[in-house]
Amino acid sequence: MLVRILGQRPYLLNGDIDIDLHEDAPARHPSRLTRACSWPPPEKVTSVGLVTVEGQEPATGATPPSVGAQSVEPRHSVYQQALGAEFHLLDPNLQKYFGPIPHGWVGSGSGLYAVAGSRHRVLRPVLALMAWRHILFPELEQDVPFAITNRPCGDGSLSAVRTFEFARRTRVMEDTMTVENGQLRDRLGKRRGLEVGLQLAVVSGGLRMTSTSLALRVGRLRIPLPRVAALTLNERTNPTDPTRQDVDVRISTPFLHEVFRYAGTFAYQLHATGGVLVAERKGESGDGA
Repeated sequence: MLVRILGQRPYLLNGDIDIDLHEDAPARHPSRLTRACSWPPPEKVTSVGLVTVEGQEPATGATPPSVGAQSVEPRHSVYQQALGAEFHLLDPNLQKYFGPIPHGWVGSGSGLYAVAGSRHRVLRPVLALMAWRHILFPELEQDVPFAITNRPCGDGSLSAVRTFEFARRTRVMEDTMTVENGQLRDRLGKRRGLEVGLQLAVVSGGLRMTSTSLALRVGRLRIPLPRVAALTLNERTNPTDPTRQDVDVRISTPFLHEVFRYAGTFAYQLHATGGVLVAERKGESGDGA
């Protein structure tokens, strides 16, 4: 495995995967550790570790690996931290999705969204800019194939890459979730420059997220923004197929009401990757999206 860290010369490890943690690496390869745990590039890496399972192929449903006598049991997920005791009120299948991911593993899902995008043409220039930043997109289609990859980071955050396969192009959405003072914060975009504060609640075994704040992140500076839009997410186990889950995400504004939505169903599993780079970092940077 060839690992390149923060512009240093490559390090050759067992395997044959080229993992480039540069921020400007191509985002069209969500299966790689491109930006998952390097949003934005850390000012200082305090520790780096590699968990490797020799000769192991990616697998589903296997027991989380261990290295020698050292356990790789995961810490609490960001959702567990934000929900606290309420986490156990989630449907057991959703607890698997919103629960922790062991080091050396990723969560991946795929499915079909009945609808994805915005019906407001007037917003297309803004949404096109946001698509370039991997936040939202201007297309509107039905029956859109969808995929997601979740990766845990060494500092306890969770990074995700979502892909939407439209008829003429593929759109990507990226984000990283952290918990600060008990609140879930989701930083969106290629440089994680748009921050959304989220309130979580369990409703009839499903999870509901509601946005509570917006902010622009520029380096270490956090600039609060007016709440020009509100986000709601509802996720639950599919009532006819418990191996799948339904998600409905809507963004609305006071004047235009619903301006963006994606909703559909997908299946999700954990996979052993054979190794993951785990980095603890200090400092942040960013350019506002």
